[in-house]
Amino acid sequence: MADAMSQLTHLQVSGSLKLLERSTRRYLNIEKAPRSKLSGCSFTRKLKISLLLGRGSFDVFSRQAGDRGRVIRDRIVLPPMATELATEKGEVINALISHHRARDPDRGGTGMVIVEHSYVSDEGKRSKDQLGIHRDELIPGLRKLAKAIKDEGAVAIIQLNHAGAKAPPEIIGKRPVGPSSVPVPGGEVPRELSVAEIEEIIEKFVEASRRAMEAGFDGIEIHGAHGFLLSQFLSL
Repeated sequence: MADAMSQLTHLQVSGSLKLLERSTRRYLNIEKAPRSKLSGCSFTRKLKISLLLGRGSFDVFSRQAGDRGRVIRDRIVLPPMATELATEKGEVINALISHHRARDPDRGGTGMVIVEHSYVSDEGKRSKDQLGIHRDELIPGLRKLAKAIKDEGAVAIIQLNHAGAKAPPEIIGKRPVGPSSVPVPGGEVPRELSVAEIEEIIEKFVEASRRAMEAGFDGIEIHGAHGFLLSQFLSL
């Protein structure tokens, strides 16, 4: 039974990641991206290093501009760190914009800024004042944030996330979901996702990618660690 469950989990994870890659490629229209830029690494790794968005890419090791014409001025990257500087609806507030402007007051330091994990759907929210990217109404605020970062001379990236079983019931108003009914340490027993629901979540990541692009971000990073949903597929 254990071997069978292990095989099933492996198939679910592999299938989910393939669907995520296919869906994101379809939306962002990058089916014809050069294989030399994409080979030898997982899809999430491709997103983190090649930073695929639209038809553009960056080489963070050579400073060479991709076909979107963006050059990373140095190798200093501000990683995504949760600030809780948003409204309960996930909206950008002035304090968040000021926070990022203050990271590079002289316009000469940070080459890339990765904005904190932003939830792609209501049931994937981790905390009360977490930044959201799950509704089109959030695009104007996100656009102001992206512009503020780029005005300082940095490349603007935003991290997309779904908390999965780590979404607190008191925050999302219902039982959290996960790849199985195994709880994360210290958490509740989640409701196991169906294959159809997994596909729906994949589409929510795709839609969040669209919003990032419309808001003016140069790229996205998909959060696959820290025990959140994608990590749960590999651990629970």
